[in-house]
Amino acid sequence: MNHFCRRLHGPCNVLIAVEAFCEILHQSAHVIMAYFMFTEQYLIPAGRCFHFQLIPSFGMNVGTFLNLSIGIDRIFSIIFPFFYSNVSRLVYLPVTTIPALCYGAAIMLATYALLDEQ
Repeated sequence: MNHFCRRLHGPCNVLIAVEAFCEILHQSAHVIMAYFMFTEQYLIPAGRCFHFQLIPSFGMNVGTFLNLSIGIDRIFSIIFPFFYSNVSRLVYLPVTTIPALCYGAAIMLATYALLDEQ
């Protein structure tokens, strides 16, 4: 059992776990929407909506980018199997997750800038 658990700590499995967490953040938007639907508040100001949807939208954007990273990771592992098995996780995981976080932050900042112009 211990050997099986260690095999699940590879870079791809960690990326899948991070992407799953981002999807949990994304799905939390349904709770917010349900609250407004049940309290019959169908129209809210854009600024207020932005603040409510900030974390779910960030999770959606990061999760989408991580899906691309996981796909590239799988192709990389098939094309270069010997190199992939020797890659340091401490270097590889930040290289694949930091661009996703930057993408999510850039989208949120661009949205805030557009919202601020209105």
